[in-house]
Amino acid sequence: MPRHVVVRAANRLHFGLFALAAQNTAQPAAQNAAPVGANEERSYGGVGVMVDSPLSLTLNIRPREVVRKTDSPLAERIQVFARRWSDFYSRPIDDAEIFLTNHAPDHIGLGTGTQLGLSIAAGLAAFFDLPVPPIEELVRSVGRGTRSAVGAYGFSMGGLIVDRGKLPGEFLAPLDCRLEMPADWRFLLVRPLQGTGLAGECEQVAMDQAARNLAPLTEKLVTEAREHLVPAAATGQFADFAASLGRYCETAGQFYADVQGGPFNGPVVTALAERIRSLGYNGLGQSSWGPTLFVACENESAAQLLATKLRGSESTAPIDFAIARICNSPASITVQ
Repeated sequence: MPRHVVVRAANRLHFGLFALAAQNTAQPAAQNAAPVGANEERSYGGVGVMVDSPLSLTLNIRPREVVRKTDSPLAERIQVFARRWSDFYSRPIDDAEIFLTNHAPDHIGLGTGTQLGLSIAAGLAAFFDLPVPPIEELVRSVGRGTRSAVGAYGFSMGGLIVDRGKLPGEFLAPLDCRLEMPADWRFLLVRPLQGTGLAGECEQVAMDQAARNLAPLTEKLVTEAREHLVPAAATGQFADFAASLGRYCETAGQFYADVQGGPFNGPVVTALAERIRSLGYNGLGQSSWGPTLFVACENESAAQLLATKLRGSESTAPIDFAIARICNSPASITVQ
């Protein structure tokens, strides 16, 4: 049995879903060029990217020598995911001690839950000297991927992920495409330290209340991703990518306007977004339910400059800043 397994997983930025309830998307704008999900009743889908930041996750699994009590804020979630994995494979895990040495706070829009669950599943497989299974089995073993598949494919591949969306009866949405993004690009993460995004039952209630059957929004999002966002990322055209990203995120936020009071989650996040735009940065979005905002920056210097400008602005709420690099690699599993 390995002495120590270390899993390192990046953060997930989600640019927004294509749809909520299953619905038919419109015909493609260009002849013989089918958009993501065309003519299929798919739910969810969307676009996101994996990034390395000071908040990226590091999970450790080692033989349990004594029972230790942990005060980690994610200790309960670790136990839940570990039990699910144990039940799925009918394998006891009493010999394994699982703990984190670095992670983002839960429910701030960085996909911590999915990355934690998949890190536990992949880490336990390595700990017990089992082959790491395909991503769909990993997801099933810890009960993730019920809506978006961006974080799941991001864990296994890294880079920019386009999730096609789920047909009825599909457990994990199929991957539409995965792209490696320019290594010099950065995302500045801007997060109010007060408040969190929605999760669990609250998230489900909000999803139920959010606007539905808005086929024109879905058509617009799919077209934006297919014709502008993905091509700009693939060819390294930063200005085009940032402009498209801003349009995509603004449109995706309209699904939740009635729930959030607009495309952003509440007045504090909205004020931050308006401040960023006033400084001339248009590659802006809210990751998932927030409160984390992300801003596309062409390089490290541009990200540092924006952070400096925002630190110097007046604000009634404390804000955390982090510069994130593109992560074009899958999560790493190291056996020591």
